[in-house]
Amino acid sequence: MKKISLIIIALTFALVSSAYAYPVAQNDEIVLTHTTVGGGYYDNGWYGGGDFGVSLNADRNNILFTTFCLEYDVEMALNTPYRVSSISDSVERQGTDRLLSGATKWLFWNFNQGTLSGFNYVQDDVKALQEAIWASEGYSVSLSGLAGNLYTSGVANASQGDAYKVKVMNLVDANGVNVQSQLIAAAPVPEPATMVLLGSGLVGLALYRRKMKK
Repeated sequence: MKKISLIIIALTFALVSSAYAYPVAQNDEIVLTHTTVGGGYYDNGWYGGGDFGVSLNADRNNILFTTFCLEYDVEMALNTPYRVSSISDSVERQGTDRLLSGATKWLFWNFNQGTLSGFNYVQDDVKALQEAIWASEGYSVSLSGLAGNLYTSGVANASQGDAYKVKVMNLVDANGVNVQSQLIAAAPVPEPATMVLLGSGLVGLALYRRKMKK
């Protein structure tokens, strides 16, 4: 009976699949803030580097995720409401789109998963990752040490990047002008239908075990 029970459990969980959802959606109003680790390292009034905390404007105390910027020379302001104009594979810049590189996707996905080799969540490493992302997006950045290693790893694994659920969160200000585009990664979310399947399987298992006890 124990063996049959385990088989039923395994089959039930095998039927459960996951969809992917992004923490914010198009037309959401968000704000960007400095994190206590990386934020503020680049902050000279013209450009800023990550990582940044992202929250909904209506709930600023709830940081939904952390992000890095994609454009070396585009302005943005912290604690300022911006509208998510799109979540796409391209960086939008006043009518000019540029595809997000596979290297950047790979780097950001592994950052989110905590699987970025050689990276620790401290300010110097956050700075290095931001520089590697800028370089991966085609900007001329002087790379050394960890930044160079991360960039090299990203380029080497760029072909894997498209397999990851990493996109560009394009933002516009109150006048509809593009500001600094940011990275966003999806998280797995169980689909309602598969949750019903899971529940049905567990109920069936309970009834089966009850019947066996009689």
